Amino acid sequence: MITLREAIYTDYPSILALQRTAFQIEADFLQDNTIQPMTQSLEELEREMKTSLCIVACKEGRIVGSVRASVQDETYVIAKLIVDPSIQNEGLGQRLMRAIEQTCPAGYKLKLFTGKHNHKNIYLYEKLNYKQVSEEVVTARLQFVHMEKKHTLPATEDLEKSE
Repeated sequence: MITLREAIYTDYPSILALQRTAFQIEADFLQDNTIQPMTQSLEELEREMKTSLCIVACKEGRIVGSVRASVQDETYVIAKLIVDPSIQNEGLGQRLMRAIEQTCPAGYKLKLFTGKHNHKNIYLYEKLNYKQVSEEVVTARLQFVHMEKKHTLPATEDLEKSE
């Protein structure tokens, strides 16, 4: 059984390790292991978490997924949805997205971005009613699709309380 809860400080090393595992596919496609998710340090993650909410998915005491969000003006920016590659395509990404969305203040816009070539992610976000609003070209290979939707209250995902 997989449970969701808010991340705590002691989760950060596991989140960072899973982030590197999950983003390795992206790094391989881009032929660039220097993308930010691959090089983020524990100290950088700690700073990020001071202004972000992070939800983790746990299975048998091990973190198998996470997602983060932060508020910028009246926009809820969702970032770094990660799922252990060994359990992808089982609905966990969708569960994590719904859980983080329910923490969004009413009336806010939800925004995120993903790699333009990452059709699996784009499909997931479109399934969750995100619409493509712009594209960003960083390099010939690194291109992003920016997506957003108006906040609606999704079905409640029960989060376990961390001790």
